[in-house]
Amino acid sequence: MAGTCAGDTNSLVNFALGFHFFSHFLWLWWLPLCSYLIEPGKLRKRIFGGCAIFGAFSGTLVYAVMLLHPEWMSVVVREHAIVYNFSASYRSDIEIPITPVMLYGLTILVPLLFSSHRQINIFGGLVVMSIALASVAYNEAFVSVWCFFAAILSLYIVYMIRRQVAQSKSQGTTGQ
Repeated sequence: MAGTCAGDTNSLVNFALGFHFFSHFLWLWWLPLCSYLIEPGKLRKRIFGGCAIFGAFSGTLVYAVMLLHPEWMSVVVREHAIVYNFSASYRSDIEIPITPVMLYGLTILVPLLFSSHRQINIFGGLVVMSIALASVAYNEAFVSVWCFFAAILSLYIVYMIRRQVAQSKSQGTTGQ
């Protein structure tokens, strides 16, 4: 059963724009940038830096279009999930063999899966599994469901940080 949420449409779109700030702008450059900052290897650092720059550019472009044309967005609740539709009409004779979704995935997954840090690789694997699950189980509401999974996965980031702090403390005490 489909239906729009209670409240006026402008409020829904404003909340959706807030959500898309994180999903379509921040994640695209923040994850690659974090990987870049902790990566010791020069080649990987360059690749991750390139992903961060590409993510910042493409995220800014996509989010700017959303901000400039909120009327192109619709928000509905379908089967207990939020479905975001954004229809930007454009014409191009250029055929690109890679979709925007693939570019998004590559931008965030390359730094996570190819990091020299094992914990980052594990996080990348968890992100891949969450993408697959959201795609198979909730394809129509993929964006909102996958971001829900990503929010849950942020608990793993908390674990990684706490583990690193604990290791740093134990190394500091044993080194004295």
